[in-house]
Amino acid sequence: MNHLETKIYEQIYPTGLWIVRTFDYLTGALVGEYKSKNLVTTIGKQLVARFLGGKVVSDGKPGLDGIQYVEVGIGSPVTPGIGDTQLVTPLDRTSVAASTLSGTTVTISGFFGRQQANGVITEGGLFGTGLVGATWKIATSTINTGLLFNHANLSITKTDQLTMTVQTIITVT
Repeated sequence: MNHLETKIYEQIYPTGLWIVRTFDYLTGALVGEYKSKNLVTTIGKQLVARFLGGKVVSDGKPGLDGIQYVEVGIGSPVTPGIGDTQLVTPLDRTSVAASTLSGTTVTISGFFGRQQANGVITEGGLFGTGLVGATWKIATSTINTGLLFNHANLSITKTDQLTMTVQTIITVT
């Protein structure tokens, strides 16, 4: 009997795009827009794998609740790395304002008011709660808590005369 072996190669590959817009806080007029591709970190890919493996809750601990916070940082421009676990120089974070799913694309949005995230913003990341090994990393309103899902290189100047929206579009192909 002859055996025919068929090899099928398929990868799950998450990609992301950050769209950051600044608005005049008095008029609401669009002041600027910046777009940047992001790097999904190793931990971000592990979060996706844990979800696929049904490992989102363990012993009554707070399970993987998805992305919960949008965080931005300042300082020298950064080059995101696959092994990044936090932003290099975090400045501020805000809760996710909206999350929508359409097919294999999720859009996650956050809002920074005029008194938040002021400075020359050079990096951004999305944070969620989950396990690293046997240790829970809980995302809270405190910067650099939780797990860094993705890391983007940005270039935006934000002042107290502006508000800012961050929209991250993640597509799994």
